[in-house]
Amino acid sequence: MMMRLTPYFAAVFLFFCGQNTIKAQSPYALDWRYSAPAIGVGLSFVAVNQLLWNPRIAGLSEAQVLALNANDIPAFDRPTIQNYAASARKTSDILLLSGIGAPVLLAFDPAIRRDYQTIGTMYAETMLLNYMLTDLTKQL
Repeated sequence: MMMRLTPYFAAVFLFFCGQNTIKAQSPYALDWRYSAPAIGVGLSFVAVNQLLWNPRIAGLSEAQVLALNANDIPAFDRPTIQNYAASARKTSDILLLSGIGAPVLLAFDPAIRRDYQTIGTMYAETMLLNYMLTDLTKQL
C-alpha cells in the first residue's frame, strides 16, 4: 500500500518545494582551485580501483563456500544469515538507483537550474567521495 502512495507524496512534496518565492543568491560558490583536485583525486581512485585492485580480489571457490560453518560467525550476527528475500533486494536496488538519480528532480526549481554547474559539481564530488570511502572500507 505504501509503495503505491509514495509517488503521490513525492509529487506533493515537490509541488510545495517549488512554491518558495524568495529570490536568494546561491550560498554556494564554485572554486576550481578546490574542486579540480577533488574531482581529479576521485577519478584517479576510481581508475586505479577498477584497473588494479578489483581484478585482484578473488572470490571463494565452491569448496570454500561449502566448508563455511555458521558457528564460526559471532552469535549476534547469526540471525542475518539464511535471510535472503528477493523482494528486499529489488526494493533496495530501486531505492539505490532512485537516490542516485533524485538530484535530477532539482532541475525543476529555476533557482537551482540557474546554478546547475555548481550544484552538479558538488554532487559529482559527493558521489566520488562516497565511492572512495565505501570501497576503501570494503577493501581494508
